[in-house]
Amino acid sequence: MKRAILAGLLACSPALAQAPAAWETPRWNPQPAEGDLVLPLPCGGRLALREVVVPAGSGPLDDKRVTLGSPELEQGPAEFQHPDFIAGGFRGTGPARRFWIGKYEVTRDQYAAVIAAQCPPASPEGRRPAADLSWFDAQAFVEKLNAFLLANARGALPKEDGAIGYLRLPTEAEWEYAARGGAAVSETEFLAPLPPMPDGDAEAYIMAGSRRTGGRAQAVGQLKPNPLGLHDMLGNVAEMVLEPYRMNRVGRPHGHAGGFVLRGGYYGSPIDELRSSLREEMPPFDATTGRATRTPQAGFRLVLSVTATTSLAQTEEVKRAFLAEANSRQQDVARSADDPQAALALLRRTVQDPAQQAAIRRVEAQLASDARARGEQQREIVRAQIESLAGLAASARDVALRATLIERNSAEREREQNQAAIAELRRIRGSVIDIYATTMRRTAEGAPRSVVVEQVALVRQDLQRRNLPRFGIYIDMIDRHIRDSQLGRSPAAPAISADMDRAVEEGIRNLRQGR
Repeated sequence: MKRAILAGLLACSPALAQAPAAWETPRWNPQPAEGDLVLPLPCGGRLALREVVVPAGSGPLDDKRVTLGSPELEQGPAEFQHPDFIAGGFRGTGPARRFWIGKYEVTRDQYAAVIAAQCPPASPEGRRPAADLSWFDAQAFVEKLNAFLLANARGALPKEDGAIGYLRLPTEAEWEYAARGGAAVSETEFLAPLPPMPDGDAEAYIMAGSRRTGGRAQAVGQLKPNPLGLHDMLGNVAEMVLEPYRMNRVGRPHGHAGGFVLRGGYYGSPIDELRSSLREEMPPFDATTGRATRTPQAGFRLVLSVTATTSLAQTEEVKRAFLAEANSRQQDVARSADDPQAALALLRRTVQDPAQQAAIRRVEAQLASDARARGEQQREIVRAQIESLAGLAASARDVALRATLIERNSAEREREQNQAAIAELRRIRGSVIDIYATTMRRTAEGAPRSVVVEQVALVRQDLQRRNLPRFGIYIDMIDRHIRDSQLGRSPAAPAISADMDRAVEEGIRNLRQGR
């Protein structure tokens, strides 16, 4: 009798019951990789996420302007290209921020471990994406999972300024930024319809096409990842995101917030029609059933984020940064010949009618917004110029090497006929250095020193992340040339040429010393 009572207590009490065995790695992470962030789930499960770095700057209000969508007019109001802004909630190393996004779509096993009353047994079906769910089902999963983590694994969650991270659905900007490859790809690659696929075979990366998938979602993580180490961003199941669907009104969101958004296409989509910009609207409710819309084509993955205000000290820091930026913009306008901001401020102080004051404030806000947009555009131009200068320096070095190799390896009888080729290469190098000097001086004339310093740091970090030391060795040199030009000491072509040679020699020494 006592044994029966004890057995009943063990079965009913979570405190006394034996903890479930941890899942085997292939069940939740079929392709483990360095840098995976792993969080626990109920029932011994796990969830793998990947870091997404946003090279936006280290200031409390810094973010990154990105171009999302498609430039193709036939995509119409669903996908037309538009600017957006992104900044991870967690500070990274150097001038960057970051967030984490699910390495795979949430699977049936992971969904059941959080939602179901009983732990799911391991099976091949459990590795397929959780689908046939509504947006509200995904939110219920998010709520229960966060409650579990805060109660059982609080220490596993990253923190920012004391605030604990939490899981949610990604925003559209976060999803598309990650799908395109984020900071792991070049600007040209980021704007392409599909992320880079080194072997050129889309079927190695995208799970789509009814013939190939048999008309159903497949187990996650079977194919190659995108440049951020994310699997199945395109195909398999379309993925729900956080905000409602908005049409695009030629470069800006339309004012009508509609249903929910599905991103990335699904297993039945023709593979040649998939693209990073693909987005579709899902009605929240099914008029036929009278219930929330559920479809076997739709699932989701999660993002690990943190609240925007993490502490009182951080709130004060943001406020100071906001006021400094606002005052800076106003001072920039005040220094202009027309000084419309100052005139509006004076006008607002002289009128008494509240409606007129409100109208003036709206105009002031628009002017401040325009000034901010100009500042962001200037930073983008400076960054592109610095990257171009690095490319020009590398090209000048390549041309010089070709000339040297021809000269050294020519036999006596060939040397005379190669003289013309060598002379042409040296002429080309001189032209490249002239273009470099012109671009460098224009950068120095058109941008404040603070903007140059900020963008030099971002370009340096971006080149390191993309493992491009061939270009990175010139960044210090470029920064010094721009600074000297701003001080009225613009270097001449011979000095630039000598600096390029020294930069290469120093870069080679650093590589040999492992720095």
